[in-house]
Amino acid sequence: MSWALLFPGQGSQRPGMISTITQDPAATRVLDGARSVIGDENLDWLDTSGGLATTSGAQLSLFIAEVASAASLTSSLIPNYVAGHSVGTLAAAATCGAISFAEGIDLVRVRARTMEQLHPSGYGMAAVLRRTERDVRHMVAAIDKADDPVFVAIVNADNQIVVAGSEAGLDRLAEVAGGGVARLDIKTPSHCPLLAAVTDTLHTQLAAIPTRRLRCSYVLNSRPRTTIDARAVLDDLALSPSVELRWLDMLILLSELGVELFVEAQPGDILTRIVHQVLPHTRAVAIKDVTPLELEMLIERAAHDTSPRHQSLRPPTEEY
Repeated sequence: MSWALLFPGQGSQRPGMISTITQDPAATRVLDGARSVIGDENLDWLDTSGGLATTSGAQLSLFIAEVASAASLTSSLIPNYVAGHSVGTLAAAATCGAISFAEGIDLVRVRARTMEQLHPSGYGMAAVLRRTERDVRHMVAAIDKADDPVFVAIVNADNQIVVAGSEAGLDRLAEVAGGGVARLDIKTPSHCPLLAAVTDTLHTQLAAIPTRRLRCSYVLNSRPRTTIDARAVLDDLALSPSVELRWLDMLILLSELGVELFVEAQPGDILTRIVHQVLPHTRAVAIKDVTPLELEMLIERAAHDTSPRHQSLRPPTEEY
C-alpha cells in the first residue's frame, strides 16, 4: 500500500494557522526561511485575519503553513505521491523537490499579485452542493453571458462542484439552483480561462527554474496524471490557475494506484472530508487531528502492507 500527502487550496486559510504548527526542527527551519525572506513582522501579520484578507496574503500564508507542516513529516517519511489543490500545487511542488521554498514564495507572490491585478473586483467562486456535475454544467450553460461569464472550475466530488465567474453570474447561479450554493472566501475566478494571463506570467517566471530530481511522484492539476518529470511539474504550476481542476478524478486515480492512506497538510481537513465522500473505504487523516506518533504509525503501516489488495496497478514513478 502507498500513501499520498495532500495540500489544500485557498479557502482553507484561518488566522493563527502558522503559529499552531508543531515546532519540530524541520518545521522551524521552514518558518525561519520564511522570516529571512519576508521578515518577522510580515510573517506575524500574515497569520492574522487582516493578513488573510487579500488573495496575496491568503495564498502566501497557506504556502508557508503547508510546507512547514509537511516538513515536520517528510523529514523522515517520504510520501509516494503529493497532490495540491489549486495554490496547494506550489506546496506540493516544494515538498517533492521541484522548486525550492524561496522559489515557491516568489511564485506565490507573482501568482496572487497577477490574479489581483487582473480581476481586482467583481469576481469570485461558489460551491454548488447536492447537484450532479451534469446538472451544474446545464445551469452554467444557461446563465453564462459574454459580459458576465461563469465557468465550471472545480469538480471536487460527484455532488460538489465549484463555479467561477462574475459576481452577477454567480448571483444568477444561486437563483437558478434554488439553494445549495455557497459563496467561497475567494475573490478571483480561478481555474477558468479568465486567468489565462496568470498562466502566461507564471510560464515566464518558471522558465528560469532548473529541473531537479523529484523525491516522489507529483499529481498534475491540469490533468489527472502522475509524474516524476520536474519540467512537467513546473508546466503544471503555470497551467493550474486557468484550467478546470478535476480533484475527483485525481483521487480516483490515486486510489487505482493503490493509495489507501491520504494525509492532509495543515491548516484544515477540507480535503480529508472530500476523500471520505469520494472514497468512503479509504483512510484519510488531517495532520491537525492526529498526534505525530499516531500519524507515523499509520504511515508505517501503509508503507509496509504488501498484501495483494494494496498493490499499485502501475509503478508509482511512471507517468501515465
